[in-house]
Amino acid sequence: MNKHLTRGLIIFLSVLFMATFAYADNAAYWVDAEGTVVENLQLADGGDANITLMAEVPEGKTLNAYSFVVMYDEKRLDVDAVAADSAIVAENVNVDTPGEVVANAFSVDGVAGGAPVALLNVNVKMSAAHGASQIHVLFTAFGSSSENQFKPKVSPFKVTAK
Repeated sequence: MNKHLTRGLIIFLSVLFMATFAYADNAAYWVDAEGTVVENLQLADGGDANITLMAEVPEGKTLNAYSFVVMYDEKRLDVDAVAADSAIVAENVNVDTPGEVVANAFSVDGVAGGAPVALLNVNVKMSAAHGASQIHVLFTAFGSSSENQFKPKVSPFKVTAK
């Protein structure tokens, strides 16, 4: 009985280990104007910053289309967004709904992995004098077809005014 439990545990840990590496190859992240990955952004009172949402196309995959929503607290942040200059430029960037930016794109040629792709340029400014707010990203599509999706994982992004 212990032998089966040990084998099961080894298999479980192996799958978990592989999933961890798959996450690292299929991540989305924010970079600053210099291209440095940022997880927290501190703004001076009244200041703003430009950040870009990037995503990794995994090795052996081709990205032909994407769609995502950037969500933020419109009472704390002012956000303006435009399509990034990229191999797949967003055809539609909608900022009409406060607290949301919706972007989508399609390309027949696509982008072959492993490669990073710039998706969205965002200018962010705190509308409250002090405090913090998070920016979340939800991918609804990211792949080569509706059946072949490899949506990136995105950690919440924190913006703080001081």
